[in-house]
Amino acid sequence: LCWGSTQAFAQPARDAVISDVAGGDLMRAITAATLIQFVASALGLRFAGWAAHLGTPVGLALQAALVMLAFAVLLRLPPMPPHAAVSWRGGTVAAIRAGLREVRRSERLWPIALLVAANGLFYMGPFAVLCPLMIRDVYHGGVTDLALVMMSLPLGTIAGSLFGALDYLTTFPY
Repeated sequence: LCWGSTQAFAQPARDAVISDVAGGDLMRAITAATLIQFVASALGLRFAGWAAHLGTPVGLALQAALVMLAFAVLLRLPPMPPHAAVSWRGGTVAAIRAGLREVRRSERLWPIALLVAANGLFYMGPFAVLCPLMIRDVYHGGVTDLALVMMSLPLGTIAGSLFGALDYLTTFPY
């Protein structure tokens, strides 16, 4: 619940600033960001498979060290320039409400928002909950087996991103 709630805000925030770093090629930046995100996810899941061999204290210590390393890198980034188009009148909650109202009124955004919500509710939620239970109870697998099975999602996304990137590069040459 906490991770999903965090991602509900982190993902749109990342997507909102990607145009600032994309330069003139937004599609390439989106493809690269997706690729990097899911490569890191696949690697993280693979490393998680070693948890049974490392032990919980060592695994948690390694995870804490990686989080601190990432935090140190983030502190070195230059601050984002303020966006002139964003108006925060009424505060953050009012801005979120205004955004949700805008999505609800849009003939293009509303169906996409419903699909994304349905994906989280009916696919990713059950996948994240039922997959570990199936590995344990049906297939009698352990942590390593779970890590390998859970890697299938990011690896599929990586393959799709690479396919999309190759299609994009061959369709729109420079």
